[in-house]
Amino acid sequence: MAFAGKWTLDRSENLEAFMDAVGAPEEARAKAREVSPVVEMIKNGDVLTIKMTGKEKTVEQTFKLGEPFDETYGIQGNVRKAVATAEGQKLVIKGVGGDSKADQIVETREIVGDQMLVTLTLGDVSAKRYFNRA
Repeated sequence: MAFAGKWTLDRSENLEAFMDAVGAPEEARAKAREVSPVVEMIKNGDVLTIKMTGKEKTVEQTFKLGEPFDETYGIQGNVRKAVATAEGQKLVIKGVGGDSKADQIVETREIVGDQMLVTLTLGDVSAKRYFNRA
């Protein structure tokens, strides 16, 4: 898995517009602007773990491709039911079973050059977060 290892946030694009689309409160927006998370991607057999460490907390989620899991996401630590799939060389996580804005967010991780690109999409609004290998 090309994603395996630790990654540090380099930069974000269109994050403010994405936070507008999801209706993030100002406190969450301020945290998102100042946090520079470290993401660790671990593969153990058919089990994947994404561990995100920020300034105040660490969120870890473990799952198997194609199986529903409880995903903690966003700076507020919201939880949704999600499913991860491999689509070509991309890891895609989508909310399932709900109709809130959070359930409609699609997270796509891919390797572009020597960076991991995480694209967050809600409808026609997307934010991109670029991570460098640590």
